[in-house]
Amino acid sequence: MTLAEQLLEDITKALADGRTVYVATALKAIKVTPSTAASWEASGHQLFKLDKKGDLTMAKGRKYVPITFCSGQYLYCNVKITQ
Repeated sequence: MTLAEQLLEDITKALADGRTVYVATALKAIKVTPSTAASWEASGHQLFKLDKKGDLTMAKGRKYVPITFCSGQYLYCNVKITQ
């Protein structure tokens, strides 16, 4: 299992358990609450998904931006799951 697949599984489980996930770059942190993820799912779009290369991506408008690179082996940004 790649880092991207493990991270997607951890994020999905955390949001299902009602926990908050933070995705942070050097300049910006994005807070993802369970209600945020639920509203994306209700609209028919996934907030987090794996792309064709196996990288984890996050929705940004109608496009997806990468969270991992090199087929899901390395992180572009920090991901923190709260307790």
